[in-house]
Amino acid sequence: MITVIIGKAGTGKSTIAKMLSSSYDRHIEADEEVKKAYREKKTIEFFRNHEILRNAIVDQEINKDKLIGILVSDKETKIELEDYLFSAYIVPTIRYARHFNKSLLIDGIVPRFTSHFDQVIEMSISDDIRKAHLRKRGVSEQRIEELFELQKEIKSTTPP
Repeated sequence: MITVIIGKAGTGKSTIAKMLSSSYDRHIEADEEVKKAYREKKTIEFFRNHEILRNAIVDQEINKDKLIGILVSDKETKIELEDYLFSAYIVPTIRYARHFNKSLLIDGIVPRFTSHFDQVIEMSISDDIRKAHLRKRGVSEQRIEELFELQKEIKSTTPP
């Protein structure tokens, strides 16, 4: 069984994943996979070859602040980056789990990729509660606003 937990920042995905993870052979936090991916040469090369994302590279590394600015202002580039990260880093893990009949729990996938999973758990709470959860985790007001902007629904795209 391959399960994904989806929901916006602050909805409790990680909390539910921790509660469920012992029932799975492997648990992956998508945010952690993305952080690792941003340090890998193949991702940096993808950025260098991308007309817009190359502007997020500073001193041979992906600059988080520059990247957020790009993704907030250019939804098409955001979709292209999501497609790349999902295909390059998550799909191989899904294939491995299916091939070896292993159960897999992933939290934090973009909702438009849910067709790749056997089971989908969707987390949803009010924006006020989400903001309160994020503040409790020490997230700044500026970062909260950036997250809300980044997580606006995008419906005009198909999965890779």
